[in-house]
Amino acid sequence: MSSAALVRRSTQEEAEEVHATISGGGLDLWGPEAGETLSTLGVLVGREREELRDLNLIQIARALAALGVLEAKYNAPHQLALSAAANVPLFTKEDVKYYWRFAFGVYPRLFIFAEFKWNMFSTVGLRILQAANQAEVIQAVVRGRNGAPQPRLEVLHVSDGEPKFALVSDGENIVLSIRGTSSLKEALMDLNCVYVSPEGPEVETWKVHGGMWGFTDTVVEEVQDIIDERLKRTQEKLVITGHSLGAGVAALLAIRWRSRYPTLRCVAFACPCVADRAPGMERVLTVIVGDDAVPSWSIGSTSDLVQSVATLGADSAVRDSIWTLNPGDQQLQVLHNTLQANMQAEKLFPPGQVLWLRDSEDDSNTMTLSSPAPSFFGRLRLRRRMLADHYPTAYEEALAKDWVAA
Repeated sequence: MSSAALVRRSTQEEAEEVHATISGGGLDLWGPEAGETLSTLGVLVGREREELRDLNLIQIARALAALGVLEAKYNAPHQLALSAAANVPLFTKEDVKYYWRFAFGVYPRLFIFAEFKWNMFSTVGLRILQAANQAEVIQAVVRGRNGAPQPRLEVLHVSDGEPKFALVSDGENIVLSIRGTSSLKEALMDLNCVYVSPEGPEVETWKVHGGMWGFTDTVVEEVQDIIDERLKRTQEKLVITGHSLGAGVAALLAIRWRSRYPTLRCVAFACPCVADRAPGMERVLTVIVGDDAVPSWSIGSTSDLVQSVATLGADSAVRDSIWTLNPGDQQLQVLHNTLQANMQAEKLFPPGQVLWLRDSEDDSNTMTLSSPAPSFFGRLRLRRRMLADHYPTAYEEALAKDWVAA
């Protein structure tokens, strides 16, 4: 069965059935998003997986729900302290918020309008709706929701093919922004791509996401000469940005161009797992909001998750016991360690330094900021907003708030 057909199986009826099977205590963890989140995950991990061939979507979703409960109950007394956000010499807080506008401005006009829910009669809304091309859309989004003045932009290039990207000058920097996919399900499927060694199979000192590395060829061929010519006659520097799959391509371009453009910087929003020990990672800042799953989604983390789902899906007694055990129970630790022992697949990680923004428990207008090591995101963590927190609206809301160190 094709990937598209499998995704279509995740119907509203299936979501409602999944939701009904984990009512009660499960909803305290998974919340109203339970049905959609778990049925979507069930389709994604269940497609063409030999280990899950005997489980239907509902059984897979139940196993996922139980695994999420196990993680939450086990982590309550065992959560490792996260390091506070370190000084980030690459970008200031204002820089991060500014370049986010470029990352989102390359999305389609109607997608941007729908995501931000701008009033069509507002200044920004009218600019977006009246935009004649992608260049004008970028101009409108970068100026911001309140229409605050920004440096005058010069659009140097907008691609026609895939991936969609734009090269823009703001007078101080050339900003290359790369569009992600507009469909989260498609994005998660695309993330399950083979690892490759850019230096060739004989020199496997570092590996990257094969599909996104291939996309860098297209970008290099189309804009490298334009960038070279511009930098020869100006004092501008190159900044690369993107969201989701666009962030992954942006980060890999930073690695690829590390010698060509010594002052290059990259800020990658919701960046997937794209590399392991690749050189040039110090040029990249990865920004992650809340429980966004994309920065943890790869062949390796999916394989580990499938192993756990297969175990819990096949043993209903063990699965059902998770719901009744209390945090700190010795049996929870035994179950956790047993599943963890099988999570040994090779993994990639989000690149560079990570800034992780999470909702403050004390103030709804504040985000707490920490800087875990990229390896912290090597394993998928099942949370109620693991899909919802990937959408641009989640990043827009988080970046608009104040940030305080965790």
